[in-house]
Amino acid sequence: MIISINKLNKKNNKKLSELFSDIGIFSNKKSEINQGIGEFGLELTNPIPTSSIPESYLYLTRLRTMDGSGITFKRIGSMSAPNINDPIDAYKIYSNGIEITTIYICGYYFKTSNKAPKGFKLKK
Repeated sequence: MIISINKLNKKNNKKLSELFSDIGIFSNKKSEINQGIGEFGLELTNPIPTSSIPESYLYLTRLRTMDGSGITFKRIGSMSAPNINDPIDAYKIYSNGIEITTIYICGYYFKTSNKAPKGFKLKK
């Protein structure tokens, strides 16, 4: 389906982010991909949306454990999920040198999420 954003924007007088939410691409209120299934960011089927690959790295540099400790990360590859149309990158997450989880990020959305996965918070 091809949608003219300019026509929709003039007709509905909405922000671009609201238009994408209306057509089911992104949920503004939750900072999640509408088609996501499972635990946000911690399951391949519910990746964290970011607006680009560089934004994915910036997002990861803001990620902290719940006690405020910084993390390190290593990209382990690109993957796909049946419910997500774009590639998903997987990152091993480490705290104090110990692997604690894998986080999944999809860097092909118009907006970067401001939500952290369970067990984490984002530095402002």
